[in-house]
Amino acid sequence: MSKTPSPPPLLELAVVFGDAKRVFVCERFPLLVGRASPESPVDIDLSSDGAVSRLHARITLDESGFGFEDLGSRRGTRLNEQEIRGQGRQRLTVGDTLLVGETRLTVQLTQGGPTMPPLPVATPGDAVSIGPTAPAVGDTLLAGSEDSDLVRRQALLLELPATFAGAKSLEALLQRVLERSVGAFSGAKRGSILLCEGGAVAGLRLAAHVSDGTPAVSEALARRALDTREGFLWQRGAGEDPGASIRRLRIESGLYAPLIWQDQALGVICVDNPESAEAFSASDLKLLLVIAHFAAMAVANQRLQADLRTNARVLERLLTSFSPRLREHLLQQARHGQLRPGGERSDVSILFSDIRGFTRISAGMDAADVVELLNEYLPALADAVFQHDGVLDKFVGDAVLAVFGSPIPDAQHREKAVRAALAMQSAMQVVNARRASRGRTTCEIGIGVHCGEVIHGFVGASERLDYTVIGDAVNRASRFCSGAGAGEVLISEELFQRVFRRVEAVRRSVPTKHEGDFTAYSVTSWR
Repeated sequence: MSKTPSPPPLLELAVVFGDAKRVFVCERFPLLVGRASPESPVDIDLSSDGAVSRLHARITLDESGFGFEDLGSRRGTRLNEQEIRGQGRQRLTVGDTLLVGETRLTVQLTQGGPTMPPLPVATPGDAVSIGPTAPAVGDTLLAGSEDSDLVRRQALLLELPATFAGAKSLEALLQRVLERSVGAFSGAKRGSILLCEGGAVAGLRLAAHVSDGTPAVSEALARRALDTREGFLWQRGAGEDPGASIRRLRIESGLYAPLIWQDQALGVICVDNPESAEAFSASDLKLLLVIAHFAAMAVANQRLQADLRTNARVLERLLTSFSPRLREHLLQQARHGQLRPGGERSDVSILFSDIRGFTRISAGMDAADVVELLNEYLPALADAVFQHDGVLDKFVGDAVLAVFGSPIPDAQHREKAVRAALAMQSAMQVVNARRASRGRTTCEIGIGVHCGEVIHGFVGASERLDYTVIGDAVNRASRFCSGAGAGEVLISEELFQRVFRRVEAVRRSVPTKHEGDFTAYSVTSWR
């Protein structure tokens, strides 16, 4: 009998940042840990954590085992709560935890690490149950197998991580895993993977199957694995009524293992034999539990990626309304799962602007020219808002509504709102000069600014999450905007009382249709 080849070194790291969890299976060394960039590529990318340095650490392998070395990172690294920056290479063993920035890495598995206790040998009529804990990959996993089976099964386990990386879809991944799994059991003729729909066991979806014809799936046995969260070997003649579906499908023996990830049942994998009640052994069940663990990890990762893509689409649409500084803060909240629907009541500053006489101006223009006019003016106005940490609540035709002091509190929101208004008028002059030089239509805006208490925050859910602001202060700001002349910035008396030391302004009155006259101040410059 030829000597069994040793499997390559294997290191499995569980990586947790906020609510996001991933698993890295490392087979080639050394590996660089950090935040990837074109100038500094890394093997384990922790870019979502801004506290991680570009080249933070290195993972190596030598005769003493796996090691971890901090490469002079800005924030350091803690191994089992002890700082190791500047202390050279530290040996890693199963159970060690590393704090890299704000990301926690846990060593789950190393080749030659902990192994499962021996299992009872299955005999006809017995049901062998094994709990859902993921077994370690080691020689004892395949004890008692023939040499050829050992090599084939070890090859399968080592191929699984690469299979995950190369799959283009979850269905393709599970189908490939199932095909390779059926091939790893000499007694397996058919196989299936069922997934829980919507996270509920009440609905099972056939995600992959291997059979000569109709999928052979015993839903009763699959539900047993999910309900008990234990894998088991089923054999006809165990003293229980197999049920009509099992008889119809001619299941003589089968292996069933739940897909468990972070205490959540995601589905079940099963293989069966329609000819022999003694087709499988306890070591076969042990192997299937390992495969189920990998499959559960793949399903969880795919779902996480889908959630991230959905969140990215929401954020991409949502965050265009915020300045770069606010955008980064909100992204950090989103990474930690803290960006949720909800509102709060507080004082903010509201800015309204619109183009004077826009209806009259646009009436004599082609539709394309109107759009071109807005596309030249509105981005310049938005830049002025963003430069002063404002939020663009919305564009309404030719009008702009901006908020200052939200969603992040800002003690200077009143000053910033007035300065943004003056910057917008300056931007209009620049755009007007550029358009006039091309013989294009020019226009002017009036701006009204007010401060007061509003309800502001994010409303909706999933892909319909929107930022909004509600309150009488919004309506008041609109009144001042309506009263402003071309090229003018009008602020309310409440706002003037708080910025009077910083502005040059002239007092005047703004008539309204139903609320009487408002006292306002026409700001000419910032001191």
